[in-house]
Amino acid sequence: MRTLLSPWRVLMLLFVISLSSMATAQTVDNIASGFATGNITIVKKYLNNNVELVIQHEDNIYSKEQLSVVLDDFFKKNSPSRFTIAHQGTRDNAQFVIGNLDTKKGTYRIYILIKHNLIHQLRIENPND
Repeated sequence: MRTLLSPWRVLMLLFVISLSSMATAQTVDNIASGFATGNITIVKKYLNNNVELVIQHEDNIYSKEQLSVVLDDFFKKNSPSRFTIAHQGTRDNAQFVIGNLDTKKGTYRIYILIKHNLIHQLRIENPND
């Protein structure tokens, strides 16, 4: 015998799915805002306990605290003026964001991998390198 979901359960399922999508959209908006202003306090809220960072051809895994220091230093040396999202999508229960960070020293390409509303991977590339 097949069991159909009651209209109430279908409605609750749709509600949970929409809340999850809204939370992810809000997360991306907040991360983008943090990058646009160079506000490490905002970005730090969305860092996983360990994050893989690729910056200037160096790849390393940093703790949340270590990465906060590295990003704060990056923002101080490259004062951001704007962050624009060029592309974003989802894949395998993760979200990715590709954007351009305009700074006083030039534009950087930013790649962000988000899982469970936390940044797990971050890549900062200077297109001129």
